[in-house]
Amino acid sequence: RPCSLPVAAGPRMRLVAMAATGGAAAERALRLHERVDRLGVVFHGLQASSASPLADAVARALTAKSLGAPQRARLASRLRAVLHEGVVDAADDAAALSCWSGILDDVDEGATPSAVVLPACGSWARILNFVISVQVLVAGLAAVSRSFRHLAAEPACWLGHDITLEEGHLRSSTMRGDVGWCQIFRLLPALRAARSLRVASFADILSRERAIPPLRSACRLFCPSIALLDCTFCERHRGEHVELPSPRRVTARRRPSQPKGGGVLVGTGPLPRSPCGTRCFAIRIEELRPGERLDIGVTALPPYEQFKNRAVHRQVAFAEDLLSSWVIESSGLLVGSHAGLRIRDARWNARLLCAGDVVGVKVPPSGELTLHVNGECRASWRAQIPSDVPIYPVVDLFEGAPVLRIIPHEQPRDPGS
Repeated sequence: RPCSLPVAAGPRMRLVAMAATGGAAAERALRLHERVDRLGVVFHGLQASSASPLADAVARALTAKSLGAPQRARLASRLRAVLHEGVVDAADDAAALSCWSGILDDVDEGATPSAVVLPACGSWARILNFVISVQVLVAGLAAVSRSFRHLAAEPACWLGHDITLEEGHLRSSTMRGDVGWCQIFRLLPALRAARSLRVASFADILSRERAIPPLRSACRLFCPSIALLDCTFCERHRGEHVELPSPRRVTARRRPSQPKGGGVLVGTGPLPRSPCGTRCFAIRIEELRPGERLDIGVTALPPYEQFKNRAVHRQVAFAEDLLSSWVIESSGLLVGSHAGLRIRDARWNARLLCAGDVVGVKVPPSGELTLHVNGECRASWRAQIPSDVPIYPVVDLFEGAPVLRIIPHEQPRDPGS
């Protein structure tokens, strides 16, 4: 090893240390990650040490034509991952980051192939703008030709796109706290002209929780103008009568002429906490005719957990069928899966809502559930929602054909504030 790097006690200690040093270390680590991804032969030029035989063997393997290009490419990819791990380990240590910076300064980057200069506004860029997505890149579109591979890194190809990252795109072991790296981050500089970057629902809840903070930090650095959507409607696990027409999955509508039920929607991610510990979201009603009904609330389980066994054990026809849920019916009755929940606030009547209204849901640390309309508090329930569990947005388009849009981090205003 080129330098001795301290081993932190764990992610919690790493977060404490980073909180003390601020965001500069995270930005510096991201810059180093970016440089690592541009490296070719990474060991050339290092001073001799006890690891020099290993370094020599790796360097020779990388240049040995008899190994074949595919094997050498896989070896280079593994070595790059090791370097990313080293930078992540050093993220809360200024001296270690300086050491890594010096190492990368000394590395000969001349082995990196120079980019093919192609006009970003050419015909191929326009064609790729029509067909490109993260999914088709993973499927091998960039391998079609060298031109495609280099054009995929051009912002013009992603202009105006709404991009969704799936669980497999963000799977990485080099994510700790607010710092980390995975292969998809290499694409972020090209996404600065895209409209939004959405994170889908994961089956592995902890993996998603680990991926969001490093992704948010990387977006701030490499594509600050893009809208990062970490809580939208889940398209895979939802009611059978609901459509999500936009690629961002923020707008939902119920199919007309369908029987009651089958209109349940759950958010892809948990609601973030404000500095005072409050969690909230809002919906904007786009269309709502007289007599149509919608229910709203939260649940402590993500979409995958709610719907994964419905074919075997139960059907989720209404929001109150969700496990670990707190839902306000249109009549003002609080229902859900917890015993003794049936509490009514007669001030709430969802049938009085109309198109253009913004309905906010607010859960303070005390566990109450309050509903706001256009910034004014309309009703409150002593729901006793635990403050130490994540909660996800829930909306039930109960009947009719309402259309609404979720506003994940909307902060309802208190009266008189």
